[in-house]
Amino acid sequence: NGAEYIRTPNSDNRYWARDQLQFIAGVKMHIYVLHDDAVPRPEFLLKDYKDTGDDIKIDGKDPVMSIFHRVAEAGESIIMAGNSDGDAPQNCRMYTVIGKKYSN
Repeated sequence: NGAEYIRTPNSDNRYWARDQLQFIAGVKMHIYVLHDDAVPRPEFLLKDYKDTGDDIKIDGKDPVMSIFHRVAEAGESIIMAGNSDGDAPQNCRMYTVIGKKYSN
């Protein structure tokens, strides 16, 4: 509720770039990343985000996506690399990003 998401193209699931996705936080916000458990975690996710311990299945189907979280300050530039820093499985899912205005 009250969140917006960035629907990344699944065709990018095995593509790697240091700056795959970039945006500027317009307000202080919660950022959530849903990441396919079958894919090795990229460095940006391990470095800047915390695994919430929650998992989700999109449409109730595999794969299992772990939910990662961080808080971004207003005006902060957010840069996310590709889905994995190395090889990713052929049929994996690209990550999804969700943003929501900050509240405690």
